Amino acid sequence: MLAIDPPWKSTSEYRQFSNRLKPNRKVMEAQVESGLVRAIGVNNFSVRQIKELLQFANIIPAVNQVELHPFWRQDELVKFCQLKGIHVSAHTPLEVPISTKGMSDVG
Repeated sequence: MLAIDPPWKSTSEYRQFSNRLKPNRKVMEAQVESGLVRAIGVNNFSVRQIKELLQFANIIPAVNQVELHPFWRQDELVKFCQLKGIHVSAHTPLEVPISTKGMSDVG
């Protein structure tokens, strides 16, 4: 099970997400405790968001799935997750634009 990243468009939208996070997390943790789910993860959570989650979560997220590749390393997030025992699962868009001049589409 994954909790999806909160919107950052406005403070009120983030507050709404934050208010929904705690009860949703408790339901997800109950699924682990009942044996229906083996692990809980999050998706696109920042260091700040993980810290907020850890204030009330009884179960540490098993994984944080984030966009991570040579053009967007997110070193601080990776180090923080490693310290907390959270596996980082990297994904990248299928089509990453090439900005280097002179590179051709062939080879």
